[in-house]
Amino acid sequence: MNHVFENIYLRRSVRDYKPNDVPDDIIRELIKVGTYAPSAVNKQPWRFVVIKNREMITRLSDRAKKLWLDRMGENSDPEIKMLENAMKMPEFNIFYNAPVLILIFAAPGAYSPQDDCAAAAENMMLAARSLGIGSCWIGWSRILTQRLRC
Repeated sequence: MNHVFENIYLRRSVRDYKPNDVPDDIIRELIKVGTYAPSAVNKQPWRFVVIKNREMITRLSDRAKKLWLDRMGENSDPEIKMLENAMKMPEFNIFYNAPVLILIFAAPGAYSPQDDCAAAAENMMLAARSLGIGSCWIGWSRILTQRLRC
């Protein structure tokens, strides 16, 4: 089978990580493939923030959970209630205790920042799969990036 198709078909969202660190050279390579994604008007607006400090990752998870809980309000949808209950658990980490976190921001003036950064993220997740590294798109982290400016 074609290796590109194989990576696409076999990529999965991983929510249980080994405690092993990801080597810096692999992180640099993942960021490099992210920069090869298409972008509107070739603006290449992405900015990558790499966090390897597990304490910092946990603090960001806790902050995101608080922001989401503050925003959720009353909701009777069973799936939302399940997510709300998970976010109330101190041990729940929205990043699933991953050993490294790569946040992707868009520079000011980007024409389609969400699309551009999503394409970069997909390149990175497919490359991670090809290297035998798990990854997961964490939509819950968006609330953090909405609060921070690049």
